[in-house]
Amino acid sequence: GLIEREGETGVFQNFDESHRRHSLSASRAQSDPNNLVVIGRGAPLTLDGGFAKVPPDLVQTPDERRGKTWTTGVGFHNCLVIDGEMGAGTPVQTCGRLLRFVDTPVLAFGEADVTSHYRDYGLTEVVRRTLQLGDGLFCVVDRVKAPEEHDVTWHVFLRPYVRCGAGSLVVDTPEAVRLTLMPLAGEMLPPVRVKGMPVVLENEADLVRIK
Repeated sequence: GLIEREGETGVFQNFDESHRRHSLSASRAQSDPNNLVVIGRGAPLTLDGGFAKVPPDLVQTPDERRGKTWTTGVGFHNCLVIDGEMGAGTPVQTCGRLLRFVDTPVLAFGEADVTSHYRDYGLTEVVRRTLQLGDGLFCVVDRVKAPEEHDVTWHVFLRPYVRCGAGSLVVDTPEAVRLTLMPLAGEMLPPVRVKGMPVVLENEADLVRIK
């Protein structure tokens, strides 16, 4: 976690153990490699689907092999989705690796490798670095390598107050906290309103996809 000094604003990057989906004997049945949770002045800004039924109004890519009954797949977290497979889960019980964590008075960053979570796609490297630059400014950099071409999309679930601008979007929450998201590369698709997840707060979210 990269936390501002007052302790109410920060980014948490999850890279811990993730089990095969729907394994009731597992301690966690979520596939959320390098999932980002953003909090601003104590208010949640990005959302995690948690263990909820897949919303019926959310368009999905058919994938019978992986199954998509619950929001435990990688596409229902703030993670990278490969080839549009939202319901993809971890192929075997696996764990990401913390590569570096630096905390200085000037900046802080964490970097984690979750390549093993995406082994079904033949990817050779999936690394996310999150930098804290102070004054509520954070930068997220993803690095993906593969011998073949794949469609790579970053899914971000935000509070349902998204307004789109020129090359950016803004979220103004009822707690009077503003989040501005500005992709430095790629294409930002129009947000999709997702009803029924998460089961807390507004019980809906705005899904933003950056290709």
